[in-house]
Amino acid sequence: MAHPGNRKITERYWTGGAGEFQLPAGDIHHIHEDQAGDFWLATNGNGLIHWKRQEHTFRQYTRADGLSSNVLHAVYEDGYGNLWISSARGIIRFNKRHKTVQTFLN
Repeated sequence: MAHPGNRKITERYWTGGAGEFQLPAGDIHHIHEDQAGDFWLATNGNGLIHWKRQEHTFRQYTRADGLSSNVLHAVYEDGYGNLWISSARGIIRFNKRHKTVQTFLN
């Protein structure tokens, strides 16, 4: 993590990190910070990761949770709090509140 003002690195997170500095996936395509200050990581093969940095917790969402693919390219949030995710198999809308998924293929 870098300080937004001076861009100096303040914290480092990686798959080999210990404790709170460990990431559950190494091949991350995109990171989005949502309206609540949580981070959402689009990964190459590990699905979507919800990272509550302040609480040092991760929650991973994969095909087993309804995603159309575990290969995700980018994640953005709309004004309603839904996440829109580009994947190897269509566009995914993820409702953060209800943890529901809808995939758009065409």
